[in-house]
Amino acid sequence: MRFHSSKTRDMKNFTKNLIFALLLLISGASLQAQSLSHSVIGSAGDFQTASNGQNLHWTIGEVAVSEYENDLSLWEGFHQMYYDLFLTPIWEVPLEIKLNVYPNPTAGWLRLDKETNEPLEVLVSNLLGQTMAKTTVTDLTTDFDLSPYPDGLYLLSVYQNHQLVSTFKINKQQ
Repeated sequence: MRFHSSKTRDMKNFTKNLIFALLLLISGASLQAQSLSHSVIGSAGDFQTASNGQNLHWTIGEVAVSEYENDLSLWEGFHQMYYDLFLTPIWEVPLEIKLNVYPNPTAGWLRLDKETNEPLEVLVSNLLGQTMAKTTVTDLTTDFDLSPYPDGLYLLSVYQNHQLVSTFKINKQQ
């Protein structure tokens, strides 16, 4: 039988407590809390100025974070009445590529004429948006066989470098 002195027992308890405290401290240092930025994406909003110079700014769909009650009940949220508005203009240069698609209506074969040597992506889809055919056109004249598809309206969309150039409504009928 082994006997431990109270000093040895106290030292073991101290060591266990120290290890536990260090582990707790290390694990607590790696915890992160949620951070909310002060921004609002509301469905509507506006501001009014009264004749006495007071302003009212409001937003629908904002989360309320505090409440004030006097003669009126007002709730305050993240809505900020002063903000900087930066507009970034985007200029898209329209692509001017002359295209001709014929015959329309068609019973089966459709011809695409283009006046550029640049390759074009052609996408044929139905009115539900389902892709029926997709190809890259490099020749100045390309024929498409629509005879396997049922009669109806189709969209022939032409793209250059993933930018839409033109869309044609094609009527396929027997």
